[in-house]
Amino acid sequence: MMKKYIAAGLILLFSALAGCATPPKEPEAAVKPVQAEPRAEPERKAPEKPPALVKVVPQLGHSAAVLSIALSPDGSRIVSGSEDETIKLWDAQEGREIGALSGHSGPVSYLSYSSEDFILSASWDRTLKIWDLRQFIKTGQGDAQTSSLIIGDVKPVSLSVEGLSVSAALSPAGGLFASGDYRGIITLWEAGDTDGVGWNKKAALTGHRGEVTALAFNAEGTQLVSGSKDRTVILWDIATGNQIWTGNVHTGDIRSAAFSPGGNLVCSGSVDAAIKVWDATTGSVLRTLSGHTGSVESLAFNSDGKRLLSGSWDKTVRLWNPDTGEELRKAEAPAWVNTVLFSADGSRFYSGGYDNTVTVWDTEDFRRVTGPYDRAQGVYAVAVSPDGKRIVSGNEDKTLKVWELDSGRLLWSASHEWAVNSVAWSPDGLRVVSGSADWNVKVWNAETGVEIFTLNDPAVRKSHSQSVSAAAFSPNGAVICSVSPDSTIKVWNAESGGLMRTIPAGSELYSLAFAPDPLGRYIITGSGSERDNTVSVWDLQSQYPVPVMTFSGHRNHVLSLDYSPDGKRIISGSGNDIKIWDAESGELKGAIDAGRIVYAAAFSPDGTKIIAGTSKGIGEWDDADLIELREFRYDAPVRAVLYQPDGLQVISGAVDGTIRFWTTAEASIPGIEQGVETLRIINFDQDWVRLTPDGNYTASGQGERYLNFVDAGGKISTVTDEYRSRFSKEGL
Repeated sequence: MMKKYIAAGLILLFSALAGCATPPKEPEAAVKPVQAEPRAEPERKAPEKPPALVKVVPQLGHSAAVLSIALSPDGSRIVSGSEDETIKLWDAQEGREIGALSGHSGPVSYLSYSSEDFILSASWDRTLKIWDLRQFIKTGQGDAQTSSLIIGDVKPVSLSVEGLSVSAALSPAGGLFASGDYRGIITLWEAGDTDGVGWNKKAALTGHRGEVTALAFNAEGTQLVSGSKDRTVILWDIATGNQIWTGNVHTGDIRSAAFSPGGNLVCSGSVDAAIKVWDATTGSVLRTLSGHTGSVESLAFNSDGKRLLSGSWDKTVRLWNPDTGEELRKAEAPAWVNTVLFSADGSRFYSGGYDNTVTVWDTEDFRRVTGPYDRAQGVYAVAVSPDGKRIVSGNEDKTLKVWELDSGRLLWSASHEWAVNSVAWSPDGLRVVSGSADWNVKVWNAETGVEIFTLNDPAVRKSHSQSVSAAAFSPNGAVICSVSPDSTIKVWNAESGGLMRTIPAGSELYSLAFAPDPLGRYIITGSGSERDNTVSVWDLQSQYPVPVMTFSGHRNHVLSLDYSPDGKRIISGSGNDIKIWDAESGELKGAIDAGRIVYAAAFSPDGTKIIAGTSKGIGEWDDADLIELREFRYDAPVRAVLYQPDGLQVISGAVDGTIRFWTTAEASIPGIEQGVETLRIINFDQDWVRLTPDGNYTASGQGERYLNFVDAGGKISTVTDEYRSRFSKEGL
C-alpha cells in the first residue's frame, strides 16, 4: 500500500579531487629548462537544458447538470455552465476540456461571450461575473494537437444582484445586458467600457408577477422579450422601458424565449410542452408548435431565422420551420435537455442537460458528431477491505470497482443496472455487498468479481421496491441488512441470500450502520421526510418491529451514520450538522456546524477524530472539543469519506469522479504537509486514470485521452510519446 509519497529529484554526482603535496625547491640551473606546453583544457559542454515544465491536468467535465452553453465568436470554443457551480471551456472541434473557471457559489444559469476575450455569467448566487480570458496564457494558432488556452486561475469581476438571478441575456449589438430575478424584476446593465468589463445598472423593468425565467434581445438590442412563471410573455422597448405588448396564452410557466434574427418573430416555450410563435409587432400568436411531451427549456434560431431549435425535458431536441410550424427533425438525447445552441454557420448544434455533458450534433441528419463530451463518473461510495489492501467503489456509471492499493491495478469491475449507492466488505474480506438505484442488493466474490447472488424479496421481485440507500454485513458476517426510501429494513441470510425478515420502519431510510457488537444484534438507521428526520436503534432479535431508541433533533435527511470503535458513541450527518450521541442513553453529547451539506461522516480508527465529506470538501474535527483540525481542499461534493484501518490516510469519493488519498497527522511523512492529496483515481465510463500530484500516472487502455499536458509556455496537448515516457508509471 502506498502510505507515503516521496517526490523524486535529480541526483548530481561529483568526482573527488585528489590532494597533492608541495614539491621541494630545486637549485637554479645554468640552462633555463624548456617550458612545458600548456595542457589543453577539456572541451566544456553546455549543461543540458532541463525539460520544459509540464502540468498534467485531467479532464473531469461537469459533475452536475449543464444549464447553459455559449459559443465563442470565432466558433473555436464552447463554454458550459453547470449546477456544479463551474464553467468549463471546450475545444469545439475535438470535444476536449481545455479550461475551467471557478468562482460562483451557485448553479451557473446563463453564459455568453461579450467579445472574443470576455465571458458573462449569471448564477443563482445573486452575482453576475465577467471573466477576462486574457488571463489565460495564449499560444497562437498551434497545431492539430494543441489549443490556445491553458487551464489556470481567472479572477472575475463580480456584480451583485439584489434578487436571485434566474435568467439573463446579452444584446447581440453589445453593450447591454439583462438579468431577471425571482421577484419578477428585470435589471438592465450597460457596459461602462469597450472591453465589456465594467457594467452599470441602467434601469429596472417591472411588470411580471412571478419569477422571470426567460429573456432574449432582438438583433439591434432595442427590444427585449421576457417570460415568467406568471405564464405571460412581455415585449419591452429598451429606450423607454415601456411594455409594447403582453401575451398570456400558455397554460404553464414560461421556460424559454427567442427572438428571430430579422426581429419579426418571437417564440416562447413552456412547461405546457407547447411552443408559441408570436408576431413581434402585434403580439398575436401566429401558430403553435406541438410535439414535445415535456417542458420546453430552450429555444434557438439559426442565423437566417428559417430554422428553430428546441430542447425539452422529454429528452428530445427538435428542429422546426417557424414559418409553417412543421417539425423537420427530432433527436433523442440521453437525459432532460436544458439548453440548445446553433453553431455560427448552422451546420451543427449543441445541447446540454441532465447527463452532465455537452453534445455536438449535425443539423442535417441530427446525428451526434462528438460527445457527449467525456466526463468522469461520480463516486458515490467507498470501502476499504479489512486487511487494508484493497478498496471498492460504488459509482454513478452503474459499476463497482475493486482496486489493489500497492500495485494500483484495477482487479475487477462489475455492474448493476443503475448507479451504485452503497458498497461494503464482509468481515473476512471474501465478499462484497452492493446496493443500487436499480432496487437491488447484490453479493460478489471479492477475489473474482463474480456475482454470488442477488437478494430477492418475492413480494416485490427485487431486493426493495425503491432505490437501495445502504447495505452492510453484520460484524460476524452472518447477516446482511439493507435500507431504502421504501421505508423498510430487510434482514438477509448472508450465506444463502434468503430474506429472513422485513421490518417496517415507518419512514424513508437513507443510512445504516451496525453496532460493533460481535453478534451483530443492533443496527442504527437514519430517516428523512417532512415529518421524520431521526436516528433509530433497532434490535434485530426482537420480535417487536419498533426501535429500541430514537434520537431526534435533525431537520433534514440523515444521510450518514457511524459508531465509535468502542460502540459508546454515534455520529449522524444531516443538512449542515453532525451530531454526537451517547449510544446507551441517547443523550446528545455535542454538535458540529459543518457549514455545508454533510453527505458522509466517520470516526477515526482510534475514535479521537471525526471526518466528514460535504458539499464543499472534507473537514476533520477533534472528537473531544469538536474543534475543526483541518480542511482537505476539494472542488466537488464528497459523497464518501473514511480513514484507512491504520489511520495514516483518508480516502474520499466525490461526484467529480475521483477517489483521493490524503495524508493525516498520524502519517508524519517528512516534507509532506498534513491534509495534502497524495494520489487520485479518476473513474470514467469505461476507463480509469491514477494520477500523483507531480503528474505521474497509470491509465487503462483509453485512459490517456482524458489527460491534458500543459508545458511551461502554456501550450496544451494530448499525450505524446515523450510525455508518455516521462509520466506514465506502472504501479503507482
